[in-house]
Amino acid sequence: MNGLESQLDRVVPMLLVLFRISGLFLAVPMLSSISVPFQAKALGALIATAAIFPSVEAFAPAAPEAFTLLGLVPMVTAELAIGFVLGVLASLPVIAMQAGGHVMGFQMGLSIASVYNPELDAQSDLVGELMYIVGVGLFALLGGFDVLLLAIFGSFERVPLGTLGVLGVGAPLEVYLGVLTSGFELALRVSTPVTATSMLLLLAMGFVMKTMPQINILTVGFAMKIMVGLAAIIAGLLIITDAGHEHTVEAFDALLGWVESLSIPAGGTRGL
Repeated sequence: MNGLESQLDRVVPMLLVLFRISGLFLAVPMLSSISVPFQAKALGALIATAAIFPSVEAFAPAAPEAFTLLGLVPMVTAELAIGFVLGVLASLPVIAMQAGGHVMGFQMGLSIASVYNPELDAQSDLVGELMYIVGVGLFALLGGFDVLLLAIFGSFERVPLGTLGVLGVGAPLEVYLGVLTSGFELALRVSTPVTATSMLLLLAMGFVMKTMPQINILTVGFAMKIMVGLAAIIAGLLIITDAGHEHTVEAFDALLGWVESLSIPAGGTRGL
């Protein structure tokens, strides 16, 4: 009986680890997609919990003799918040790539041709969807999932299980603003090849329309914008991927830096 009670004492800490890891599945690219079955997400979270828990169990404070399910609600909320914040920070470069694709699609006249993106549960134009796929590919190739596992593992040491003081720390607004600012820069850099070529094409069509008004330039203008835009995307694909690579690495550094800066203030509330 004592052995069973000792195992039951580990249920609550393991549950908190599960909820912290589950927070990643709410925002991380690919993992948060509604196209991934819920059963697969739950199985992935359970496997990650089983792998991490033996190493982080030492960071869990001793459980009191009695606790209530209602008392678990704020602890579970705190654990979900930590995982969700890490996932959002990691997904911002991918969203910035898609924003740059939206700008390119608007310049090419393809914004009207939209498709459903199950990753974001929203409509997306074709070029934006293409850039989203490129961003997800960069995220995976640069070890985004490894960085997230490293960050979530480090968070257990900085913010022990059941520590409610993290709710008073607040969201990493400075980190968010920094990543968002560089994200806007990334969107502009990604869309620059198509934006520049579209501007030059419009100037050329304007000169042709003024010098030879008998030519209906608008008839061929839309097709030319699409062809020139696609050529610019192909020619500038290396520049686009380099920009995405640079910003993704910066976002990973900011993510790991925020985790290292985490600390519960003195007198922080212990939930266990």
